[in-house]
Amino acid sequence: MLNQTNKKKILLLNKISSVAADILRNKGYDVEEINQLTHDELKEKIKDINVIGIRSKTNLTKDILENGKNLIAIGHFCIGTDQTDLDCANRLGIPVFNSPFENTRSVSELVIGYMVMLSRKVGDKNNEMHNGIWNKTSKNCYELREKNFRYCWLWFNWYSIVPIS
Repeated sequence: MLNQTNKKKILLLNKISSVAADILRNKGYDVEEINQLTHDELKEKIKDINVIGIRSKTNLTKDILENGKNLIAIGHFCIGTDQTDLDCANRLGIPVFNSPFENTRSVSELVIGYMVMLSRKVGDKNNEMHNGIWNKTSKNCYELREKNFRYCWLWFNWYSIVPIS
């Protein structure tokens, strides 16, 4: 059932990007942004919601989903969908979507950090320090500057690393 203005009501929880909310509003949806709701608050709130967007802090349990009589879709703004009772959502005919590349930038930053640590032999230097050895040499340590890593991670979303490196 639509709300009084015939707009689909979308609830975004857990500080989902305001850019996403603005895009949805510009498309004509009635969007409400709330950081966090208790289980009981969400169970009550979901009664009037058509679409809900969550991150990993919110759990959509069977009793919450069954209370969402107008719910037509669930969007996970995170990698997995384990916060939703998928069997219940399937039984109720509610599709569940996720964004598996949500954390790509964070992973890219971590990969670059590991590359720097490995090229500078930070692990070896750490072990030496713990064994009381103060080895101030940079012998066999390398700069990453002007290196070409184009072929390193064919399995990885390379285009997410390049813009931040």
